[in-house]
Amino acid sequence: MVKKILISESEREEILKLHHNAIKKNISEQLKINTDNLNQKPDEEKVKCYSEIEPIFKKAVLYWKEWVNHPTTVEKFKNNFGYDDSKVKVIFDNYLKTLDKLELVVYDNNDIKRKILKFKTKSGKNEFLRFEGGEEDDYAFVLNVTSYIFFVFVNCSSEDEDRYGTLIHEIQHSLYNNVHPLNPDQKIKELFVGPNTKKETPATLFKQNNKINSKIISSEMNFSKIETEKIMGEWTRILNKSLSAGLSKEYICSETEKMSNIQSIRNLLKLTPSDNITIEMLRPHILFETEPNEDVFLFLMCWAANGFQSLNNMVNKLNQLAKQNTQNYKQNPTNFNYNQNQIKTA
Repeated sequence: MVKKILISESEREEILKLHHNAIKKNISEQLKINTDNLNQKPDEEKVKCYSEIEPIFKKAVLYWKEWVNHPTTVEKFKNNFGYDDSKVKVIFDNYLKTLDKLELVVYDNNDIKRKILKFKTKSGKNEFLRFEGGEEDDYAFVLNVTSYIFFVFVNCSSEDEDRYGTLIHEIQHSLYNNVHPLNPDQKIKELFVGPNTKKETPATLFKQNNKINSKIISSEMNFSKIETEKIMGEWTRILNKSLSAGLSKEYICSETEKMSNIQSIRNLLKLTPSDNITIEMLRPHILFETEPNEDVFLFLMCWAANGFQSLNNMVNKLNQLAKQNTQNYKQNPTNFNYNQNQIKTA
């Protein structure tokens, strides 16, 4: 997990002081900050990037305002948590206040190389973000400066083909972290858990569970057992490849990450809070018959990591959630390099 650190004006002055202090040479080398870059001129490419992303950002904020204002969202939230009307009203008012406080900031890989980003808030105050390295692959992340300003940082250097979906994903993290989860974490965990869930390592899940679960999935997908096992085997391979590349099961199945994945999936499928997700909607993604989508991939990898539980049970639980959607950042998808012909069925 890449940790983002914001530094205040006073901290910046202290850093600059240390940078010029020969006695503190080892500290300045560790920080690797070039003070000339703190006074960098506005980057025309970033100005252009901001102007392109800002309307998408506003659209994503509006999406969330409409979502939390929807009666179905409020009713499911109330039922899932068992709160009274007054407490629900306070929480949903705070959702809207948080959405109003969100501010967009853009950065690029040049800022990452400089290891620091200088930017202004809407009020005109200078703020600074220190990078720790490895952020080149990030699409976006959320971070608070104070209790009254929440930022969404977007990487202009990333080749994100779905900025809108990414922003919907990230804003969920801000609502989760700053106000209240839209669903109990336990309900998210239960999405992928069934009577055949085992605690073995993912590498062995397919071999141990396929006899039971392939029969269930075969019936639900209307496939032969051989076809089903081929699909399950491919998802197991993708999961293990991702784990070998450093993606942890904890991240893949993180409650807040799954909430963001689910919300982005509902946006991808163009569903309202009253609409239900169905197996048929997920089918093209399970079979790799459509363009890869990171949120769908991470959702289905958690399904694989928990032993391929019943799809019917999973979508039924999914549709009971208040949002049909910390790690606090969204990265480039792993290059899964699946063989579509290998798993495509007749």
